[in-house]
Amino acid sequence: MAGHVVRMKHVHTELILVAVVSYLFSEILAFRQLVRPSVTTANQSSTYYNYTADRAVDGEPSRLSLLSESCSHTDISQKEAWLTIDLGRVYNVNHVKFWYRNDRGSKIANTLRLHFFQVRYTTELNNWSACYRDQTNYDTPIAMPAVIDCPHKARYIQIYSDRPNPYNNGNVFLEICEVEIYGCEVNRFGTDCLECGIRCTDCDVNNGCQKCSARFSGQHCQQCSPGYMGEDCDKVCANGQYGQNCTGRCSSNCVDGACDHVDGRCVQGCNPGYQGTTCSNECRPGFYGSGCSSQCSGNCLGSSTCDPVTGICPAGCVEAWYGPRCMKVNATSADSLTSGPADSFDILVYVGIGIGAFLIIFVLACVWFCRKKRSARPKHENEVYFKGLESGDIVVENSKPVEQVDSNSGSISITDLASVIASKSKNDYEEMKREYQSLCYGEDSHIPCTFGKLPGNLAKNRFRTTFPYDHSRVVLTNEDNDYINASFIQNTKNERAYIAAQGPKPNTVADHWAMVWQENIHVIVMLTNIMDGMKPKCEKYWPDHDQELVSGRLRVSLKQEKRYASYVMRSLSLTHSELNLSRDVTHFQYTQWPDHGVSDTISLVVFHMHVMRFQDRFNNFPLLVHCSAGLGRTGTFIALDALHRHGLETGVVNVEHFVRLMRRDRMNMVQNLDQYIELYNALLESFNGISDVILSKDKFMNDIKILQNPKNTSPIWLKTQYEKLMSIRKSKNEIENTDETVDYTDKNNPQDTATGRYRAILTSHVEGRDSYYDAVILSSFTDRNYLIAGQYPLPGNSIDLCRLLVDYESAIVVFVNGLSEIPSLDEWFSDKKKTLPPYEIFREDTASVTKSIQIHRFGISHLKEDWWHRVHIYEILSWNINDHLPSDLSVISDVIMNIQSGDQQNSHIKTPITFLSKDGVTGCGVLCAVYNAIQQLQQDEEVDMFTIVRQLLVRNPELITTLEEYRVCFAATLDVLSKLPLNTYSKECVYANTSL
Repeated sequence: MAGHVVRMKHVHTELILVAVVSYLFSEILAFRQLVRPSVTTANQSSTYYNYTADRAVDGEPSRLSLLSESCSHTDISQKEAWLTIDLGRVYNVNHVKFWYRNDRGSKIANTLRLHFFQVRYTTELNNWSACYRDQTNYDTPIAMPAVIDCPHKARYIQIYSDRPNPYNNGNVFLEICEVEIYGCEVNRFGTDCLECGIRCTDCDVNNGCQKCSARFSGQHCQQCSPGYMGEDCDKVCANGQYGQNCTGRCSSNCVDGACDHVDGRCVQGCNPGYQGTTCSNECRPGFYGSGCSSQCSGNCLGSSTCDPVTGICPAGCVEAWYGPRCMKVNATSADSLTSGPADSFDILVYVGIGIGAFLIIFVLACVWFCRKKRSARPKHENEVYFKGLESGDIVVENSKPVEQVDSNSGSISITDLASVIASKSKNDYEEMKREYQSLCYGEDSHIPCTFGKLPGNLAKNRFRTTFPYDHSRVVLTNEDNDYINASFIQNTKNERAYIAAQGPKPNTVADHWAMVWQENIHVIVMLTNIMDGMKPKCEKYWPDHDQELVSGRLRVSLKQEKRYASYVMRSLSLTHSELNLSRDVTHFQYTQWPDHGVSDTISLVVFHMHVMRFQDRFNNFPLLVHCSAGLGRTGTFIALDALHRHGLETGVVNVEHFVRLMRRDRMNMVQNLDQYIELYNALLESFNGISDVILSKDKFMNDIKILQNPKNTSPIWLKTQYEKLMSIRKSKNEIENTDETVDYTDKNNPQDTATGRYRAILTSHVEGRDSYYDAVILSSFTDRNYLIAGQYPLPGNSIDLCRLLVDYESAIVVFVNGLSEIPSLDEWFSDKKKTLPPYEIFREDTASVTKSIQIHRFGISHLKEDWWHRVHIYEILSWNINDHLPSDLSVISDVIMNIQSGDQQNSHIKTPITFLSKDGVTGCGVLCAVYNAIQQLQQDEEVDMFTIVRQLLVRNPELITTLEEYRVCFAATLDVLSKLPLNTYSKECVYANTSL
């Protein structure tokens, strides 16, 4: 082999040399690759499981399948998607090159989701411009890699899409595997990145210097600009000279002969008789004097005009006029010349006065009429956008002048709240809209807010139109500046129970912590993420673990952090260095409430319940609540808390009246109609709860033992909880997406179908198949959308089970019953490979976990792509397909223990767990409830089974339907608890730092 290589080296020396030179030459002429793996950062609009944006800049353009773990992927059910690359500083970008996912079986299918994408650029966030807009049809594949010319200065490059894909249920996706960006440093151009020169201020990446710095000009900025001279072009032209190389001479018609040294303009004006920028034009006929601003008298004799310099009539004056400019009249002719015009003038004066009086009366009448008409005009909902001082826009609805009307819709009994909401929601929320629009909006002119508008305080406001009122603002004891954009909000008892604040800015973090210390705040509620997409919404004002944030005389440290499905709870220590005192502060951050949208109602209510439990310990101190502006989400949460407490105490609530009162303390609280409706719905859900449902670990282990024996009579508390759950659960028709009109009966068992709103959507494209699978997405206690509950595939639909597992990367599947009882088993389960185009399924091995549980290790590979997906299938042998529950509950605990063991071993990879049964509900609900209960016990050493099951029923009301199933949730959890160490998840949840 070596000899063969040597022989080729001798024979083809010239060819090899030419190839090497060509390669080097092409490399030299190539633009620089600006993306540096492990250095360049990326962000995306949403994330599908662990397919994070940084995978698109990992320097692996050859790994283009999703399972190669080198591709980014935005989340499902989105209306827009983007991937943004941050180059770290501004560059001269020439073109963008990127690779899309290629594991869908054909070139058309690979890029089906990419059509109509845009490539955008900007030097600063939130100011995007498009350098490319795709217009290809869906039946035309997009060539990969895509190479897009984008010759602009940019720090950020974004691939963007908001075009719904008709093949994916109208959703928008991006699945970018690698992005490369080519160009030069900001002051270089061309393929070999030549310098434009230090005097160039606009270096075009292709054409070189387009603009020079001050005082320089020419193609390479080596000449002096007009008006300058000297080696460094730092000397202006001498008096009387101007232009390129100072070769121009100022006009003699300029005052004092002085002109601008650049363009020769007469800077002091023109001598009398001349006009124009360079005073080179004589006055036009009929005008004279300096600047030709004086008009000749018109009394010059004959056809002559006056002198353009002096205004003198050179030929004399016409009859009755005299003087050098013929502007004086002879006395003997005065009467004849002036009587007529004087009389006319008097008449005109009187007419003018009369017309003026009429116009005044007319205007006053119009004003009165318009006000009368406006007061009777029906109000319409509008949107007004206020540009923020720092970032983002505030969207407000019903922007109208403040009205000092204190009408309200009356108190509502909490027992009637559901029917009242239903009534107010009719006809597209017609009554709700009318009620919301009756509220004042904007700044109340009768309530001063002068401090927020002071010039020294404007920089502390996040938005231009949001200020605290003077009477309710929080006044800092800081000697230098006592201002912070925060307001005291009263509860229904007129107590200052809350502080509503804007999210801290970089220049207000010290003020924020000073306020926390000053007002003895023990609980902070944060309702925004640090970033909403690429828009900054709040400064991160707490440190990571093992770090300390120093803010003036205050030091902040992180003691503990716990992650939940929809929020994060942090235990912070706040220390005053001068007083040598420390205080504990609990920080709740709700992460699932978009800036201009609404939250998932039940998730918000569960979050509020957790906050209440902590704040109840500190009722004598205000609760600090903030979002970004401190208005919409903040007002909604404060109203929920205040009205919930008031409703429990009095039995009634008055939403409209309380929102009106809040707006007297802080403008625009509860910022739009959607949030107003969400407030009503959240109050209803909060009153639907039951008190004293949380059990500590010890109490749970003692009290639940009675439930392990099915022969024992169910205690009253268990029946009460179950009956409450059944009474508040919604029907499937209420949860079902009303737009879902497609008939899927051929894919469903007749008993159940997954609810459309929370249904799992198949995202892979397979010819002849749609996006439907009868499965619903659920959240675990610590992870959002981490569980899937679905039905077995019906005969002829097994390919969709493969798609479900591959699309969601589910690596653990629990079959509630024995596989032999599944009619479609032969289509996909065999000792030999099974082909379900475009997939091939093969079983690796089978092992017994217990006598009632088997585990099968399967692989799913793509016929045309080089990847495969491994799945662990747990088969419960002892659970008969016709039984609602297993005869031996230990199989539930055994399955849960094995699942959690697998989770612990693969904690760095979080992929969904799928539970399958004959109808997608039997057994699935119980298993999910037990899984979540164990997570709660491990993280918080307590459990709230009522709320766990309630959250499942929101997604699918059929998951648990019988009292016996509810009993088994408790009994099986106790069985798991007695076998499983409690620290399985606690270390993972505590100290889990985040940059939300």
